[in-house]
Amino acid sequence: MQPTATPWIAATLLAAALATGCGAPAATLPATAPPVAAATTATAATAGATAAPDVQGSATPAPPPCSGTPVEGTVPGASGLARVVDVASASHEDAGYDRFVIRLSAAPTSYRVIPQGTPDFFEDASGRPVTLEGVAGVRISLQGVAGTPAYAGPTDLHPRLVQLREARQTGSFEGVVSWGLGLAGNGCLRVLAPTAASPTLVVDIVTR
Repeated sequence: MQPTATPWIAATLLAAALATGCGAPAATLPATAPPVAAATTATAATAGATAAPDVQGSATPAPPPCSGTPVEGTVPGASGLARVVDVASASHEDAGYDRFVIRLSAAPTSYRVIPQGTPDFFEDASGRPVTLEGVAGVRISLQGVAGTPAYAGPTDLHPRLVQLREARQTGSFEGVVSWGLGLAGNGCLRVLAPTAASPTLVVDIVTR
């Protein structure tokens, strides 16, 4: 009887082992799915981060939210002794906007960014009319900026971007610095206000 039972037991054990082995891959398949999803998310995040860097180098959504109405405000903690350090412009075509930046040494006490339907401006103090390149404009003023002049760099820029055609300082008088932007058309604006921690005014003009 023993010689007959041994093959039957062995066959049973072999069948059980095969059944267990065949079921193993199905049990492990769900565990492999999450890494694939995580890799896809990381790739999307990387693509978004490189699409439109802002002045700080971090990601900026594209296209940015914007408005066609004036933007103004005060800056808590401002000393009233700010100076303009740098003025720059750049095009972010993939993200759909042109950018104009005024960097200061400290926060201004207040700021105004006012869109207008023409590229016509008046110089502070003298009242002399100035017409910039383009068909529309943006008037920018910063209060609480010290120094005469408050900025020693170029004061008439011609970047000729998609929307931003010209940027010109129109005043530096009695603590107020003013700039005019000449635009190719009436643009929707996004304004990043200066703060005590980051004394930079950013104006984005949407191009699409």
